[in-house]
Amino acid sequence: MNKEKTKAHISSKKEWEDVKFLGVGAFGYVRLLKNVKTEEFLALKEVKCKSASSSPEELIESIIHSQLEHKNVIQLFFWRKFGPTLFMYFEYANGGSLGDLKGALAEEDALRYFEQLREGVDFLHSRGVVHRDIKPDNLLLTEDGVLKITDLGLSSIFVWRGVEVPLRGFVGTQHYMAPEIFTGRSYRGPPVDMWACGVVLFNMLTAGLPWSTAISNDNNYVLWVSRKKKIFSRKLWDKIEGLSSLSLLKRLLAVDPSERDSNWLQLRRQENTHQ
Repeated sequence: MNKEKTKAHISSKKEWEDVKFLGVGAFGYVRLLKNVKTEEFLALKEVKCKSASSSPEELIESIIHSQLEHKNVIQLFFWRKFGPTLFMYFEYANGGSLGDLKGALAEEDALRYFEQLREGVDFLHSRGVVHRDIKPDNLLLTEDGVLKITDLGLSSIFVWRGVEVPLRGFVGTQHYMAPEIFTGRSYRGPPVDMWACGVVLFNMLTAGLPWSTAISNDNNYVLWVSRKKKIFSRKLWDKIEGLSSLSLLKRLLAVDPSERDSNWLQLRRQENTHQ
């Protein structure tokens, strides 16, 4: 779908019909639109802002997303704000999300999706953007199986004038949040996304989660930190004990963010060598 052509189409409301409700998030809801002339589809996200005036915080998703274009990031064609409502017109991924898939995936399928996720996250980081809410529901799929990262409502710029800056804030979805976020101190952006990618991979392989929250009063997380492998007797870990992905998971879920960062870079180099 041509971005400029689509933007021109959007300006004519009569050409679009409301097809169905797609979902609701923390900051708004999404509906499916169809162009009655071209039969093209768009996903319209509406966000209710606090007032008609536009604050940078309320427009962060639209401002950041409009600068991004990659095969593994959902495309934002156009956005505008009328009164207190922000309208964002996105590419429509018609295969649902990873969160819609039922049951554990075969390792081959999980790794295929993970590779696409890694490429999309690498692209975001190369543009100085950290997502901060990577999870299955925010990973859309086309009918051809192409993974698309969506929902940058909690994203942030972590590079300012060529210099990486620390982030703060209790941000994300708890099951996928890195341990450093829970400390209340500042943290680096990219390793937070890397951790979430590890939890997503675990979820794809087991249809479950490794622990509830990466904090010191979660017994499963404490066992992970202390390297007591008896945790792996649990049924979920039994599913991946013999898989090659287990070593990958251990690298992605390194408790030390600097280890996670170096492991991610090493993984990327290995994949580039094999291409």
